[in-house]
Amino acid sequence: MRARARRGGAASLAAALLLAGPAPAAELAADPRLRLEAARYVPADDPELEWSGWIGAGVALVRTEATAFDFLAEVETVLGEVVRPFEATQANYHLHLAVRQRLGAFEVGPYFHHVSRHAVDRPRPVSVDWNMLGLRVARAGERTLVVTEAGFATRSSTGYKGELAVALDADLGGGGHPYLRAALRYVIAEPSTDIPGLDRGDFVDVRVEAGPRWRSGSRSLALFAAYERRNDVLLTQALRLDRALFGFRVALEAREGTGARSPRAALVD
Repeated sequence: MRARARRGGAASLAAALLLAGPAPAAELAADPRLRLEAARYVPADDPELEWSGWIGAGVALVRTEATAFDFLAEVETVLGEVVRPFEATQANYHLHLAVRQRLGAFEVGPYFHHVSRHAVDRPRPVSVDWNMLGLRVARAGERTLVVTEAGFATRSSTGYKGELAVALDADLGGGGHPYLRAALRYVIAEPSTDIPGLDRGDFVDVRVEAGPRWRSGSRSLALFAAYERRNDVLLTQALRLDRALFGFRVALEAREGTGARSPRAALVD
């Protein structure tokens, strides 16, 4: 009797597995993303800080039905006219790894973000870089994306200890395809660091932008005007600037999920 029961239980389990069907296969190199952006600072009264450019690409290295492992690499280039009329003065490298796990209407997962900032063709007396490890929560609606990130520094030469960032991207609808993008980033920082003169403590970065945005499938083109309050603009001394930006952004977006817009596209680093 026990043997028949065991055989019956095994048969029931096998039938349940057959009815459930095969597990969804993992997809490699899914959801490619591309971002190209250029903007003019106003006022541009510092010859080191006149233009800003971003170029970057991302991909879901592995994706299943409910989970994705993202990799994003971007370069921010600041341009001025110190030596020649149009030259790069800073190159800031951003690497971002994140897991997106779908939980109902949300996507939740850890992230690791690395920033390394460099002066172009100029001496850099100390290292200027940091790593943030944290948790990302995002929700995408029909026309909106809200992203929240909270992390702590695993390594920092700038005195950064942690960050809390919130970003919103919204299609406003109506004629001209208007959109709104806003971000706020609070950074916990030590007043005393390895960089002489960088004596600021905690600070808040803010960016708000709006303009028309046209979409065609996974591609988009945006023209924007933005206000930005950004700290630590220079590499080796504390400086906060409030300024306007006028520019454009070309993007190739993912097909679905909150990865359809770069999780850090509106955050200020």
